Amino acid sequence: MSRSGPEGRSTNQYDRRVPETHHPPCAITCHGAAGEVTGSCSLLETPAGSVLVDFGLFQGPRSSEWRNVEPPPIDFASLAAVVVTHAHVDHCGRLPMLPRLGFRGRVYCTEGTARLLPRVLRGSARLQRVRLDEFRRGMAPEAIPIWTEVGGEPAIPTAEPAVEPPFLYTPDEVETLLAMLHPLPLRRRGAIGRGLAVRFGHAGHVFGAAHAIFDLEGCDRAIAVFSGDVGSPHTGLLRPPDALPECATLVLESTRGDRLVSDTPDPDGDLAKVLEEVRSNSGTLLIPTFALGRAQQVVWRLAIAARHGRLEGLSVYLDAPMAEFALRRLDEEPEQLAEPLRTQAARGGDPFAVPGLKALFSRKQSLSIAARPSSVILAGAGFCDAGPILHHLAEGLPRPEVRVALSGWYPEGSLAWGLLRDCTHARINGQTVAVRAGIRRLEGYSGHASAEELVTWAKSGPAPPQRVILNHGTDSSRAAMASRFEELGIASQSPAPGTRLEYSI
Repeated sequence: MSRSGPEGRSTNQYDRRVPETHHPPCAITCHGAAGEVTGSCSLLETPAGSVLVDFGLFQGPRSSEWRNVEPPPIDFASLAAVVVTHAHVDHCGRLPMLPRLGFRGRVYCTEGTARLLPRVLRGSARLQRVRLDEFRRGMAPEAIPIWTEVGGEPAIPTAEPAVEPPFLYTPDEVETLLAMLHPLPLRRRGAIGRGLAVRFGHAGHVFGAAHAIFDLEGCDRAIAVFSGDVGSPHTGLLRPPDALPECATLVLESTRGDRLVSDTPDPDGDLAKVLEEVRSNSGTLLIPTFALGRAQQVVWRLAIAARHGRLEGLSVYLDAPMAEFALRRLDEEPEQLAEPLRTQAARGGDPFAVPGLKALFSRKQSLSIAARPSSVILAGAGFCDAGPILHHLAEGLPRPEVRVALSGWYPEGSLAWGLLRDCTHARINGQTVAVRAGIRRLEGYSGHASAEELVTWAKSGPAPPQRVILNHGTDSSRAAMASRFEELGIASQSPAPGTRLEYSI
């Protein structure tokens, strides 16, 4: 693993061998997602101006949410531009704060991301208001795992002090921000000014997701590439990521930097087993889902299951309006899909065809199908901390014929985290229920590349990056990735939040 000296600078042999140039230095500061997996926010300083890459929400416990209120120490008014890699809220959720902070320039993103951002950011503003109102009326969502001894009574955990949720921006501020969007087609340069340009490469993570490539006039390679979130080519849903161009510095996510491809052997087979359990018991399969990415992945896998007769006798519900919206975007723009799915769509087929799938758009509809027998229910939110999944779990967890399928990373202490660790009860919105449902982990549904896939992508260009800055990952996942790059002789750094890393180009 690379060692870090003062200011987080790598002290391994490779870094000492990097030749100096006559170009003025650049600098990168990770103001979020450095040692964690939310709150992406990085500042790129160049001789031609400074650019903010992503401005996402910190997610998790209330203490993390309040970190969103305090902006990083950046002169927002002097920024040449803001660049957004994709529409997940941990990368874009604080964008509407920018005008209030003094920014008046352009916000660059892909055309696909520009189609999603209005829905995502308007929904975020609306949800902030709803959560604040719920808190003030004493109706804030609650989802707590509980463990008890065999035969013992569940002990209700001591409630944390009630803290009002933050309110970050208004609907009007969202509209002001949306007017600043400047969409770019994939791979087309957008001039930021004074010789600095940005272009986007397909990232294969979610619809519209990209890595951001920065070019500076007079430099024969990219001065920096920010990976955003890199998709796994093994998921089979989206096209694999574009190759990495030659670059001086790669800022690379490491969400699954300690996970291997071999950890995810058979997603279709695992899903088939769970579906058979549900069918044989006339039960219910509950799948907590994230609206962008996970939902589309699961619907596609269900379509495959349907073609093999594994959904016969089961009704399927999509209880996440944003997920249905993103699904329609993929239907309308199949060029982002993996080649077999593009071919299927070109021949008039529908890769997402699940017979009888019904999208739900109201709380009344959602409540009416809670724990309905012989059904599969995809419901938000993916962390099981709010949204319609909570009333589905409150109804379903006490029932042995119910299955709950979980996949991906969950914040420590969350209900989903507890269910995967055999919690015996759950406290949901004031009601304590026993966990008698079968909890199943489904692998192979993550939108993030594994450790070796990240390394393969980092080596996919004409030459490896001169240095790698690891962000958007826990310290353990960043350490695992650092060891891999050290073996390849590539300098890597894992900076603490706010550490400014200066480098020559």
